[in-house]
Amino acid sequence: MSNNDLRGQNPTASRPDRIAQCITGPSTRATRIVEDYDHQQGAAIFATHGVADAATTVYATNQLGAGVEANPIMAQLLHIDPALAAITMLAITAAVAIAYPRVAQINGVHRHFGTAVAAVGALVAIVNVIVGVTA
Repeated sequence: MSNNDLRGQNPTASRPDRIAQCITGPSTRATRIVEDYDHQQGAAIFATHGVADAATTVYATNQLGAGVEANPIMAQLLHIDPALAAITMLAITAAVAIAYPRVAQINGVHRHFGTAVAAVGALVAIVNVIVGVTA
């Protein structure tokens, strides 16, 4: 394949990269920075709403019982098995965190929306710890 056949693509790019460029268009440094930032926000959402919230929810309910959980679905899962509740929280939050960068890009979400969502998750985890400690 000659360089003329690449139609503006990077001739040294790997085949998967060239296919991705055909689908999404050439990636510029600016779009890569935004995409990286969105991925970081997705990871922050998973860390706060997933890991931190699941761990502190299980901690608080071990101190006070599953009846203190405000979410009725999570309260039922906590009654069944706290590990099942934590795994469910992690699975759902992982799906959201994985989808977040693409959804944010498609819908034109404000650049700092994911950071705000992660901050709320951190606040929820802090409240869970306070509830568990004051029990």
